[in-house]
Amino acid sequence: MPYSFTVITDFDEATAQTILAIERSTATPGLGRLLWPGLHGIKTPAMVIEEEKTGSASSSQESLKQGADDREVRDTIDNMKNPNNSYIAMIDDTTNEIVGYAWWQFNESHSPLQWLTKYNTRSRPKEINVPLADAIGGVRTLKRAIIIGQRPWYHLRELYVLSDHREKGLGTRLVDWGLDEARRRGILAYVDAMPKAFNLYVRCGFTEIDRVTVDLELFGGERGQESVFSIMTTETTSS
Repeated sequence: MPYSFTVITDFDEATAQTILAIERSTATPGLGRLLWPGLHGIKTPAMVIEEEKTGSASSSQESLKQGADDREVRDTIDNMKNPNNSYIAMIDDTTNEIVGYAWWQFNESHSPLQWLTKYNTRSRPKEINVPLADAIGGVRTLKRAIIIGQRPWYHLRELYVLSDHREKGLGTRLVDWGLDEARRRGILAYVDAMPKAFNLYVRCGFTEIDRVTVDLELFGGERGQESVFSIMTTETTSS
């Protein structure tokens, strides 16, 4: 099956919806309910505080989900428009549809104060489980500050391929695009890898530097359920 490789330049709602649909199709089962209780009928502390301040009940679950979906679309469009971000798509030539994509992001070097600001201003929507979000994402931000330090880096923020199109080398092509760009710039490449993509990143040249493992049972998950991210880098300096 032939595939085309392209940099996304259509920064519109339809493209954003397509990207989000691909991402959601690969979501970890059960994690969404734990991480976003406010979208699954469970009020978070932030939602309770908002009710107390406004004197009115929270929006319906359907309205909350629609609001979160709209917010994700707006954020994705803004990200695509950001010149530091590159969205690379794999197109199925038989249907002319996007079946996989990667989001690579260039980051200038950060001072310790900038890292602290990044940590303190990370997104915390009212529907999210803040302690779990901190355990999964906040900790990785702190570790990133230590590992990267005051160097510029090229960050693979997202990599998703639809299940029917996996095992065909699409992920490798999407990763290699960013590694070539990091090499051209002479900077570090970085990724937070989920277990199912770990071997792909190793084959592409990444090395595990650290790992963040969260016992989801502590946050209402099932016994033995974990969230695992490997913090990986590759020193792709120019020759």
